[in-house]
Amino acid sequence: MTVTQHQHLPPLSIGEQDIEYVENFTYLGSNISNTGDMEKDVQTRIGKAAGVFQRLRNIWLSKSITMATKLRLYMSVVTPTATYACETWTKTASITNKFSIDGASDPS
Repeated sequence: MTVTQHQHLPPLSIGEQDIEYVENFTYLGSNISNTGDMEKDVQTRIGKAAGVFQRLRNIWLSKSITMATKLRLYMSVVTPTATYACETWTKTASITNKFSIDGASDPS
């Protein structure tokens, strides 16, 4: 697959195989868009992190697990799921707001 912003490009093929032009695709778990927009990838990452958080619900509600252990688990499992490949994201106000916590300052 090839991603491009141009509308009228000549057909692309390798041998006898035609390569389809697409608007977006998933590569190594990240959504790649022909416009360079990262919003869909950010939304996907947030959704995956929410799913991981929900699957660990019994741990979060457990009174026998210390808050320190819960925090370490959150920081080692949920946070990396949400921020996977964030190095490739263009930093925008919209993306920053999605990861901000009320009262917290931007660490960068």
